[in-house]
Amino acid sequence: MMRLSGPSPAPPLDVIYWDNHLLAVNKAVCRPSVPDSSGDLSVFEQAELAVKERYNKPGRAWLANAHRLDRPVSGVLLFARTSKAASRLSAAFAAPGQVQKVYWAVAPALALGALGGAAARGRGSGGTVRQWLSKNRATNTVRPVRAGSRGAKEALTDWRVLQHETPHPLLEFRPLTGRPHQLRLAAAELGAPLLGDLRYGGTSPLPDRSIALHARSLEFPHPTRPQRLRLIAPPPPELELEHGETVWGGPLCAQARADGIQVHWTVRRRRISKPKPACSGKLINSRARIGPSDMKETSGPLPSSVHASAELASLAGPADRALRGLRALRAASTGCGTPGWVVRSAASRGRPIERLHI
Repeated sequence: MMRLSGPSPAPPLDVIYWDNHLLAVNKAVCRPSVPDSSGDLSVFEQAELAVKERYNKPGRAWLANAHRLDRPVSGVLLFARTSKAASRLSAAFAAPGQVQKVYWAVAPALALGALGGAAARGRGSGGTVRQWLSKNRATNTVRPVRAGSRGAKEALTDWRVLQHETPHPLLEFRPLTGRPHQLRLAAAELGAPLLGDLRYGGTSPLPDRSIALHARSLEFPHPTRPQRLRLIAPPPPELELEHGETVWGGPLCAQARADGIQVHWTVRRRRISKPKPACSGKLINSRARIGPSDMKETSGPLPSSVHASAELASLAGPADRALRGLRALRAASTGCGTPGWVVRSAASRGRPIERLHI
């Protein structure tokens, strides 16, 4: 884990992921995500200083927040380092199903009874909370209202109980929408207000003034690569309460802290576009079936006036499963000569897309 800090007494910046377009950090509790009226150094400003220092930029470094976390909440926080990344991330966050968030939360011990009541109502050990929420911008509070109320927005949250063993149950939330204070209100709806959340049903503050809510993971499409990234942040350190009780205790949280920060990625499949013919005329398909050999190359005559490209995607799987076919070059025309192509293929070993120009 790389730690960077600017000229500030704030905690070090825990970097989860950094490339030319993205910067993701593990936000500490009670830190503002962006500058606010408190005047405290925000995570955004600290990240901006870190980028400026790392690349020795004379002016301000370009940075944009892809989303936000409430000040008392910890976990994965993502920034865009370029305008292209910011635009594409904004579109991804707005599109249903493109971004997947997982939160961990700790509820009071008495909430087990309420959660059991939810199970009795047919929700089992988990379910979905559906609410209509209305925000009061003057007080920065959100309240549930009747469906279809003016200005209200629907909020959907999947939830389940991860751990019963500790005095305080550990819950998992997966928001299907992105409404302000959505998870905190979902917990209150279940009869399990989060520890420390005095605004939405909590009975007493936590010693560090935080809320027991942690952005455990964030999965999203990379803005410039054919990949999906999944960033995972460990929960905060175990927090001691009165009477020997703790928050963020138990085997799951302990194992998550031992595993530390994690970055996973999967390669997205690209659709192969059909190349445009160089001359007018009927398209002729050039198709070939590839055997299990590691490499084959076939070539034919191709007029210099015809230019095209083909993309071959290697399919992940056992090595003995070769490519069963390919979408090859379509190039032909009346008077343009015999279509030709060059094909290179490999046995399926999960290789990335290969582009050939001929």
